[in-house]
Amino acid sequence: MSVQVLCPSCGEVTPFHRPPVTDCPRCHAPLPEQVRAATTRALAVEEAPKPMLLMLGQVFSLVGAVIVLGLLATAPFDVGSYTINGDAVSGPEFLRRAGWLFGLQGVLLGAIGVGLLRDAPWPRPLMVLYWVLIPVSFVFYDEINAEVIMSACMMLVAAGIAWWYLYQKSNVRAYFESRELSSTAHDA
Repeated sequence: MSVQVLCPSCGEVTPFHRPPVTDCPRCHAPLPEQVRAATTRALAVEEAPKPMLLMLGQVFSLVGAVIVLGLLATAPFDVGSYTINGDAVSGPEFLRRAGWLFGLQGVLLGAIGVGLLRDAPWPRPLMVLYWVLIPVSFVFYDEINAEVIMSACMMLVAAGIAWWYLYQKSNVRAYFESRELSSTAHDA
């Protein structure tokens, strides 16, 4: 992809295919800062499109946030069925014992979904935190048994896989790096 830039000095339109965009290649006059920043942002975003798994994560995070926060909002009215450690509890009891953790999970899902929807660079650590939050929540279980420990280990493995995907996989890393570049270019 290329971005066409009109030089204010010589009036020529020049295509740029990759950053950096600093001056007009025809007359060598420095381009205005706003033109450079906008062109750099556009080129960075086009170089690294959002991976499909992040698009799915965006949708599932937003839907999950609505479900979790919706269930949390109905808990005081005892609408629905709630369980803690496999035991049925009332909505208010669930809210008292596990509401803060459930709410944290819903807010985290919402932040991840909104961040991905807005192509922001900041939801990456939140996605890893989400997978770590689940096994950390097991500490608050009344009874820790082999099943709980195995579940915690599986979630920590999922956190490791999420970390690898988000920070090591080349196309995903390029996507987030382009968003960071775009974000810093926009702030400048």
